[in-house]
Amino acid sequence: RKKVKSPDDEVINAISTNAENVDFGMWAMVEMCTGLRRGEINALRRCDIDFANKKISITQVTEFIGNRPQIKECPKSENGIRDVPILELLEQPLRKMCRGLEPNDFLFGGEKPYSLTMIRRRWDKYCIAVDHTFRQHQLRHAYAKLLYCAGIDPKTMQRLLGHAKFETTMNIYTDFANEMTEQSVGKLNEYMGERF
Repeated sequence: RKKVKSPDDEVINAISTNAENVDFGMWAMVEMCTGLRRGEINALRRCDIDFANKKISITQVTEFIGNRPQIKECPKSENGIRDVPILELLEQPLRKMCRGLEPNDFLFGGEKPYSLTMIRRRWDKYCIAVDHTFRQHQLRHAYAKLLYCAGIDPKTMQRLLGHAKFETTMNIYTDFANEMTEQSVGKLNEYMGERF
């Protein structure tokens, strides 16, 4: 399988800048700031958001049968059931989004979750609106990279991402370590070239 790359800083800036003023911008923001999978985001209800404890509880997932969303009470592995922190960057826009929602309303979709076609169409329009093309799953990797850069240990990263296998987390962790090493070597060569 081709490795998924985290989007660059320009895309991450476009996501955070346009979270509230572009249709579907909050979907991208939630994905980038939580690392949730598409099916997990689509299954989020207002009652899963706990502002007092600054966490989002992941207890269910959307699976698609054809185009139709089906809520499955358990994510695909035991590790999929978890709490993720509400980052400060996400808190205020998420609070605004939750105003007026009933406890059982879906965060995206209201009374019922989005269909697969609806998600895809809205995503395509969103990418055009922010003038960047990237896949949704790249935002999960952006979150993983933020965890890595913040010095979060691999076991905690595994728990936050909901990976069933530690090996999956370590593969991502190693990719980031290699990427950072390459960047460091590039900076060192640049520095040496300027000095000598």
